[in-house]
Amino acid sequence: MPASLRLEFGALDRCEKVFCPGIFPVPCVAVDEVLPGHREYERVLATILDAAGNFILNHCLDRIADGVSAICPASPPLSIMKSNGFVSDISNGAVRPLSMAMSGSAAGVSACAGVASRAGLEKVIAFNVGGSMTEVSILDGGVPSISSAMSLGNNSFDVPAVDVSI
Repeated sequence: MPASLRLEFGALDRCEKVFCPGIFPVPCVAVDEVLPGHREYERVLATILDAAGNFILNHCLDRIADGVSAICPASPPLSIMKSNGFVSDISNGAVRPLSMAMSGSAAGVSACAGVASRAGLEKVIAFNVGGSMTEVSILDGGVPSISSAMSLGNNSFDVPAVDVSI
């Protein structure tokens, strides 16, 4: 499904959620909704990445939720891990693909924090070893630190994420 991008920012420039309602619905992604700030290149790049993955991600999450509900009607709402180590209820419709870009790393660090807590450990180094890279995070007081920005490739985005070094 196509998405339109609105490159201006501010309250009066917010997108409508549909274009030509009832005729041709097109999800609209506003730059300031994805990444507020002043670095235009990073903001537009973040919005393009978010818009490109938004339809696919939310379609897949809806299918998963429907499948789980069909198997177990009394199941609790599904949640999804975000890059900042927190989980979000998928039913609120606010799942942004960019906020999940480092969710695997965040899940590993969060799991390590849980194990460290049960073991009574305060200072821990967490390793996430994959097929092509290793990520390292330091837990001080059993709590992972949250960075105000994350790196994807050669780009940095002002999106909160669990602090990992690659």
